[in-house]
Amino acid sequence: MLKSLSLAAVIAVSATSASAATYTFENADSFVSGMITGTFDYDPLAEVYSSASVDVGGNTYSNIVPGFSSSQLFLTQSSAVDLTSAPVLELDFDGALNGDGRLTGIDSARVGICGTADCSLPVFPAVVDSVLGGVRGPDLGPKLWTFSNASSITAGSVQGSFVYDGATGTFSDVSVTSNGILFDALVPNGSGEVFVLSDDPDAASFALFVEPGTRLDNAGGTRTITALRQGACVGDCSLQAYPPVVEFPVGMLVASVPGAAVVPLPPTGALLMSVAGFGFLLRRRRRA
Repeated sequence: MLKSLSLAAVIAVSATSASAATYTFENADSFVSGMITGTFDYDPLAEVYSSASVDVGGNTYSNIVPGFSSSQLFLTQSSAVDLTSAPVLELDFDGALNGDGRLTGIDSARVGICGTADCSLPVFPAVVDSVLGGVRGPDLGPKLWTFSNASSITAGSVQGSFVYDGATGTFSDVSVTSNGILFDALVPNGSGEVFVLSDDPDAASFALFVEPGTRLDNAGGTRTITALRQGACVGDCSLQAYPPVVEFPVGMLVASVPGAAVVPLPPTGALLMSVAGFGFLLRRRRRA
């Protein structure tokens, strides 16, 4: 599907210094197209491909067709102005390429023809493919994630940061404040998709639930927060109690290299509202 560069991607480029990294096919074997070898460069923040050289069935595809999603790569053999009827290779990854050094699987690898001069409408045979192996990029290293203009009804204004290593799934250097409470510990089993912070690793009283929207990884960039709530710990904080209110979280998590200056994002009209008088609901934290 055709796509344009999102506003979040534009902000990500300006907020975090990044460059294209080389991704290499590993033991990639398509039921339809055969062995896939070669490399391409990809900038996961700008969502831009470059410098491709991919061999399938003895044919090399190196001309990148722009305008497709971050989980797709379309390549042609020709760089002619009019690509109508030129062979085109479609690579569908099983998710966005990551910066954690993890292997990304390939859902399909099909060879078809360009249906238009710019190959924006390629045509492929109606076959179901299965691909072994995948493609792997480098581990770009842990990132410092900073709350930017973040708030919700229960959490108030949330400030601070933490370090997350997507390659190992570990958090460190947690220092986040919400309603005047310092959250400096991670409740066990948190992940880059959802996590809970507490105010004390041994005798926690308060919990801060955070859902980044899309998984944190070492590529960095920004994440639009989709869940942000403050509540109370129950027991060892594997259970938390949260007020039964409809939240309206706003704000982002912005990545930077640990030790580097963080570029602030413009205000988004964060909400600051009191939650006094609300009851509590028990909620089990999601397991990774």
